[in-house]
Amino acid sequence: MMRLIVVVGKAGTERLMRVYNPSLQLVGSYQDGVCGAFNAVISSGTNLITSTFGCGTFFVNEFTPGGGLVLVSTRNPAGSYLSDAGNRNLARDNAGWLYVVAVKDSTKVLLLERLGSGLSLQGSLEFNEPDDIIGGAAVAATPGGDVYSVAIGSLPSGTNNHIYRTAGVASLLAGTTVFGEGNPGNGGERSVVIDPNNLDVFYAGSGPFPGIQKFSSDLAGATQKTLFPTAALAILNGANMYATEVNQQGSQDYVAHKFDFNALSGNAGGGGVNELASDGTYIYMARTDSESAGMAEIFKITPPNTLVSS
Repeated sequence: MMRLIVVVGKAGTERLMRVYNPSLQLVGSYQDGVCGAFNAVISSGTNLITSTFGCGTFFVNEFTPGGGLVLVSTRNPAGSYLSDAGNRNLARDNAGWLYVVAVKDSTKVLLLERLGSGLSLQGSLEFNEPDDIIGGAAVAATPGGDVYSVAIGSLPSGTNNHIYRTAGVASLLAGTTVFGEGNPGNGGERSVVIDPNNLDVFYAGSGPFPGIQKFSSDLAGATQKTLFPTAALAILNGANMYATEVNQQGSQDYVAHKFDFNALSGNAGGGGVNELASDGTYIYMARTDSESAGMAEIFKITPPNTLVSS
């Protein structure tokens, strides 16, 4: 089966999804008039799972793939939800369970749900903190079913970055908080990825943030390294890690950066949101086109740094 590259977002005030073949030729699109933006997309078997925040509502949808993109299932959790900062809020484990996180606007808590066939609810957890959780919802799952959920908590003098490890949705196994100077507000994105080789946890974010953080699987032994990170991290074939970063030296706005975590050094920074994905061979980077309102650019890169097409 041919692999497809899916780009999600919005056009004007309505959500929009576009599908490209490996040569980055447009083969299909989906727009249904729903207010908001497609925030995240992952594959589940042969289908696509998306999340949408907009106008205070939160949807998880399942689509059949291809140019037609037929909507087949919907999950609409009750409540009012923040519409910013959830671009990495979907994950799937090797057993096929889907995990989704979102920030409840009314109670300022982080919601984690596990979904099964047809997006049926198969359990949930809520994470509550003394500080208000305001955004940055992201999630990752290990092959064995441990789940790492993250979110931003607002403080008068900075930002708390909350990270939780759970056994699916059964129980909390561990948690930690990383303080960051400055308050990125609701729009601060966060990303959490798991190294499939040793289950190390990597955490980064846009806006004011203290660099890329590395934790062991139990969230102990944190190591901080600084880069100029956005919220996007990707791991290619286990060993090679990539991030998009604000470009401090050249004329480009952003660069896709391959890095060795242990070799990173000084220079704190942040800002910007560009999306990274890997199919095991190539790295794909999507970004908003700053020169054309409502448009986006997508780049296909052969590691370590050869641009194949855009």
